[in-house]
Amino acid sequence: MRQANPSRSIPTLDAVPSTLWVPLVARARGAKIYPWLDPQDTQAQQVLRNNPLAMDSLLQDRASVLNVLWRTRLIKQIGDAFFQQHPGAVGINLGAGLSDYFQWLDNGHNHWLDVDLEPVVAMRHELLNPHSDTAQNGHMDLRQPGWCSACPQACAMPMHPCCSSAKAC
Repeated sequence: MRQANPSRSIPTLDAVPSTLWVPLVARARGAKIYPWLDPQDTQAQQVLRNNPLAMDSLLQDRASVLNVLWRTRLIKQIGDAFFQQHPGAVGINLGAGLSDYFQWLDNGHNHWLDVDLEPVVAMRHELLNPHSDTAQNGHMDLRQPGWCSACPQACAMPMHPCCSSAKAC
């Protein structure tokens, strides 16, 4: 597994993409507020350990933290049920941001694609440690017509689509 380099600089983002940090911080540290919803997000915890930025202020919006943790639990439950029925299927996270649902849904037989805009995918490559040969990142603009035909995994059947970002849906 490639280890993150704590001395590198984090790409700067404008106000809207900077909201990528909110779910990551919620999944890494939200258990301080809602321990019964702790997703045990080792990827998010590692990112914050390797990039010691002052991010606890992002936990102040408790409704957002609760929403992220509840949504994460639901996505894990739905994904787990799907992959139990279709163990070799493909999962796609549309508008993945800095989330890594495959850390929980990888069964050793399925495949996963995290899709987002190119700057977000570049940030994923910088921050998240790859942990599976069957998971990939893909950059595309989901707002553009025909994005689905440019993504062969989106046509795979059975396929589990995941859309945890309101901006992507």
